[in-house]
Amino acid sequence: MSEKDLLARLHDLSKALVENEADRHRSCQASPVYYVVVDRRKETRPDGYGDETMYLDDGAEISESDYGTLSSLGHDEDLSELAFEWEEFTVEDRMFMTRAEADSWIGHNRHHVSEWAHSCAMTALESPTYAKLVSLLIAFGAEPEDGDAS
Repeated sequence: MSEKDLLARLHDLSKALVENEADRHRSCQASPVYYVVVDRRKETRPDGYGDETMYLDDGAEISESDYGTLSSLGHDEDLSELAFEWEEFTVEDRMFMTRAEADSWIGHNRHHVSEWAHSCAMTALESPTYAKLVSLLIAFGAEPEDGDAS
């Protein structure tokens, strides 16, 4: 890769980080920020202790109305109710420098996450190396390109 191509790519990255920094107020995080993907899953709880109930027919989840119909018809030997709560978690091994990059990953990887998944800003305040890298790239993006009026 030529030096000119490398500088152009660095400039594109730095412009994305400048836009990201301008959008940071939405995240309520200290600068610098990075993004992760947050998703949720059902975690079963002891009977009566969950916020919601799911219904199972021989291990497969069914709707509440199907559960009621099957139960009323006397077909309840394989039916069960389970209490559950939604548990949020950070998708492992995913870190993005911009919100747009995280949102793009979610859009291209819907088969790995639920429809509820979304990007979430985190602060890297106590990571001096990352903070320095981001601030240098932002400063690079704020400088005029060669040929621009100063």
